[in-house]
Amino acid sequence: MVFLSLFDGAKVNECYRRDPTVAPQQALAMYNSPLASEQANRLAEQVEARVAADVVAALFETILSRRATSRELRECVEYLEEFADSRRGRRQLALVLLSHNDFLSVR
Repeated sequence: MVFLSLFDGAKVNECYRRDPTVAPQQALAMYNSPLASEQANRLAEQVEARVAADVVAALFETILSRRATSRELRECVEYLEEFADSRRGRRQLALVLLSHNDFLSVR
């Protein structure tokens, strides 16, 4: 439950109005989570593309269910090119996308 407390969960036994919150620890918790790491490995292994732009496109579609913007595509391709081991680069990109704002609780 400590992991879930980072996501500012509601107190189920209390009735009150919730104010919007953002907990920056969420991104760190997701990035360092064994669950997120395992899923990033699985997602990276599923990508069959060899060209960096195609890898980025596949991971965005799979993880975020949308296409990458031109800026996101450019930055992610540059990120992948930093890795000598393309497999590790794919895994890291998948992990970064799993830590995307779309997966954080903003209330």
